[in-house]
Amino acid sequence: MEPSTKLASSPTCVASWHGIWPTMPPTPWQRSPSSSVPKVPSTTSQRRLITASPQANSSTKRSRFSWPTPPGVPRSPSRATPMTRNEQIATGLGELVGAEVRITGTASLGAQRATFFIDILDGATSTPAVAQVSTSVLGSVPASAEAAMLHLAERVGVPVPDVIAVSDDLPGVGAPALVVSRVEGRTVPRHILRGLTDEAAGESLARQCGEALARLHTIGEAQAPASLPRLSHTAYVDDLEGKLDA
Repeated sequence: MEPSTKLASSPTCVASWHGIWPTMPPTPWQRSPSSSVPKVPSTTSQRRLITASPQANSSTKRSRFSWPTPPGVPRSPSRATPMTRNEQIATGLGELVGAEVRITGTASLGAQRATFFIDILDGATSTPAVAQVSTSVLGSVPASAEAAMLHLAERVGVPVPDVIAVSDDLPGVGAPALVVSRVEGRTVPRHILRGLTDEAAGESLARQCGEALARLHTIGEAQAPASLPRLSHTAYVDDLEGKLDA
């Protein structure tokens, strides 16, 4: 008479050269009076019996590589969904301004920089702003130099937006970025010209543009930031061509 052997009451997972396999309770050839742990079948036909476990016959189809995790083994943490480019930019801008940033829209114009309409959220306060992030190697002027020029232009009376924050290396993005206050209006010249309803409006616009340009020319080269390139027209074009060929 065969010695009595206590059979396992539930399927067990054992390791084999195929990985982790769920098994049925020990079959007669696996029983051992000295051990209650089932042996790994040694033949292909015996290993096939392993796949006849309740899990394999479940109505839910599973891949051979997605068997249930054995008891006591922690599940691997699920991978976080990668952030989109806009989410990366919003996170970087938030670190830059020290508040939550929400992107509310984008502008279609701009060949060298992406322009985002954003809201800066600080408690119950929401401040509308504009963020420009460089997208091209042609952006030769550092964002910090552009911000410095905006400050200089403001001092001499040129109407410019307020600089909120600036970075030559936006956190998590690695591109220059400039955040300024949002000024309502139009920027595309043909849209502005179409909006001129009479001759007086055209004359007023031309006068305002002339005054702004005249004020800009009162800024001397010595006042410009040191990071602003001092290039002749020819050297500037050569610099752009060199970047395109790089």
